[in-house]
Amino acid sequence: MLPVWWVLGVSGIVLSLCTLPLIAALVLRRRILVPRGFGLYLVFLLWCVFSATQLASSRQAFSSGYRGSLYVGAGLLFLYVLNASRVDLPPDRIVGIMAGFFVLTVVGGVIGMIVPNISFTTVARGLVPPSLLADQFVSDLVSASTSSGRAFAAYPIYRPKAPFIYANEWGAAYAMSLPFALCAVAKARTKARRDMLLIVVWSRSSRSCSPSTGARGCRPSPACCMPRSVSLGAATGNCCGSWPSPRWSWCPLLRDTAGRDRDDPLAERLWRRPPR
Repeated sequence: MLPVWWVLGVSGIVLSLCTLPLIAALVLRRRILVPRGFGLYLVFLLWCVFSATQLASSRQAFSSGYRGSLYVGAGLLFLYVLNASRVDLPPDRIVGIMAGFFVLTVVGGVIGMIVPNISFTTVARGLVPPSLLADQFVSDLVSASTSSGRAFAAYPIYRPKAPFIYANEWGAAYAMSLPFALCAVAKARTKARRDMLLIVVWSRSSRSCSPSTGARGCRPSPACCMPRSVSLGAATGNCCGSWPSPRWSWCPLLRDTAGRDRDDPLAERLWRRPPR
């Protein structure tokens, strides 16, 4: 349902809307189990309440209330899954749901890189009064776009965010659902299903990290954008983001003072040695 919520413009508030149903579902249970250390989470929520006393405007109060509802909703959802019986919600089903969530995240990320800066008017945005849409935060909550602009001003490298509101949410969803995708690969009973999940994991990883994608999908590290000269003060050469030039197929930080390649097995696998 996540793509549908994103198209409708309500993906950012679904968890907040589920807070009351989750509370009702937990109250109806005779016994609620909590993990060890759950008190730290409650202390965090209490600290958020104390911090809210320092808000100075209604706009800040709305933003703080929205984020607080996400914190509470996430905790309630965690308790709901934790207290669900293995008959009603078996572990294999949880892994399958999270693996499907990972696939949706990857597909949205690929779309954000192939067709960046595509936005459209959602149903929720059409229902919100224009006076509220003047606030950028409210506008972001009910809008939908494939990316959030360039990660680096000098390179056409975009930060995908579909089907989420912000690019940081997309990155967090990818990182948290990846272990479940790997678990689904390990538990796959058919070779076709296992190969399909492996292709999804590999395609997104290679798209993000492989230097062969260059400005189309790679995000060059600022540490790699150093002068080729040994002396850092001498600004000679271009950034290693100037692919596909073969001179920059080897990061200058992987070279010693004599210009020889360092013996780094990981670097040997990630980068192509330039011609002498």
